[in-house]
Amino acid sequence: MLGRLRQLIVRSIRRTGLVEIADRMRERGERFRSKRDNAAFCREHPDFSPPPLALMYDVQGEVSFRHYWDWGIEAASLLDELIRKYQPGAKRVLEWGCGPARVIRHMPGLLPGGTECFGTDYNRDAISWCQLAIKDVMFVENELSPPLPFAGEYFDVIYALSVLTHLSLKEQRAWVVELCRVLRPSGCLILTTHGIQSASVLLPSEYARFENEGAIVRSGAEEGKRCFATFNHPDHARNHLFAGLHICEHRPESANRHQQDFWILRKS
Repeated sequence: MLGRLRQLIVRSIRRTGLVEIADRMRERGERFRSKRDNAAFCREHPDFSPPPLALMYDVQGEVSFRHYWDWGIEAASLLDELIRKYQPGAKRVLEWGCGPARVIRHMPGLLPGGTECFGTDYNRDAISWCQLAIKDVMFVENELSPPLPFAGEYFDVIYALSVLTHLSLKEQRAWVVELCRVLRPSGCLILTTHGIQSASVLLPSEYARFENEGAIVRSGAEEGKRCFATFNHPDHARNHLFAGLHICEHRPESANRHQQDFWILRKS
């Protein structure tokens, strides 16, 4: 009952166009709650380059350095496992939508020596910080819409965690096509979506649309931002979003700890 009431409040805020203002108010509380532990984490990790708090909050909805670091290592370790399984010997790896490098900063230390790592994002401030703070990774800015500033068939592996989840259906499909353009014919795509488990937060009327139409977009916020949320039923992802691609593996949210569906894909 409380969960449904909360979602009704969220929907009302979205309809008024005030969702981002409410989110910034929440950010102030997160900064206060994390201040002491963030200072302790920096003392424990003197070599740690902390990202700006605003960039962290935009991506993860909190500003805990400890969560940023631990989640980044966990996600990077999973990606390393998937890359070694599906694309061993990869020479060029791209994280599309890298944000403040929560994951990509760990990849050079996990992947085999000689692997080139790249990160792109449409957030200029995030890319500027990454270029200054993170070594062994090449960072490039992109726009909200395609294309990427790379030649065709340039990468062996492209991954994106929680990026499609914040784009409209039109932009989702456009980006899947663009990622395929810069992926080598034998390359591997690793992407995530909000699936059935994530959709449990939807109101009954929204969930009915999710099941009947296959996807639902919660707008009321700037596209590309965390508060702009898109949910793709697995059937919709298979038949529409990833149409024309070979699905090597689908790991639903219930089978992993990252709260999103993982899709491992190849060009057909």
